[in-house]
Amino acid sequence: GDDVIAEVNGLEFLDNYGEVGKWLRIESKLIWRNKKSRNYLFMSFIFLVYPFAFGMDWFDNIYLLIVFGLLMVGGFMLNYGQLLFSWNSSHFDFIITQNLSLNNFLRSKYILIAGSNFLFFILSLPYLFLEPRIVLVNLVMMLFNAGTIAYFYLWFTMNNSKKMSLSKGNIFNQEGISASHYFIMIPIVALPFLVFVPFKLMGHEYLGLLMLALLGFLGIVFHKKIIDRAIEMFKHKKYFLHNNFTK
Repeated sequence: GDDVIAEVNGLEFLDNYGEVGKWLRIESKLIWRNKKSRNYLFMSFIFLVYPFAFGMDWFDNIYLLIVFGLLMVGGFMLNYGQLLFSWNSSHFDFIITQNLSLNNFLRSKYILIAGSNFLFFILSLPYLFLEPRIVLVNLVMMLFNAGTIAYFYLWFTMNNSKKMSLSKGNIFNQEGISASHYFIMIPIVALPFLVFVPFKLMGHEYLGLLMLALLGFLGIVFHKKIIDRAIEMFKHKKYFLHNNFTK
């Protein structure tokens, strides 16, 4: 199995991180080679400057700062993550029949979508020169996304993945997407507000932000235990996924 994984060229430094790194290299190649995933990546860069379309008034609105923070640092995860296993539908046979570690496969998925938040947070740092509070909220949302919402996507895609042909690259092509993929955005956007709003109503805005950051931080610290639970679930779901991908 390792030999086949290692056949993907480029990004060789990832091989220093074992099988997880090799999976990340495969996934990175997949993102860059396929039109749909590449479009999602470019769209994520647009999300970084998207708030400017709303003028400068939103700087004072903490609720908008949270929504824009969710999009600015989490844009790639929100799009790519919805099809987390569908991207692998054409070679899913290989993944579940070869002697490959499901643990490493799932960890690479988590690192990819959680890590993308860190990358886009770094890219959002120039906002410091405009309004430091934007960067503070983006930091909070980076932690919250990586420590809570990333796991939410792992669970969701184990239960809602459909076959997708990577050759159909148009970003508007709906293959692999069902109605549930649109509805999933409601709890994802609502989740940070369920934590934040009670503190805000009591007049403790920064304590609310701290709680969001703390929840995310704990999710990252205990990622091994959470991923272990996800692996147990994936073992039960892999045949369900395989069935969806071979229809």
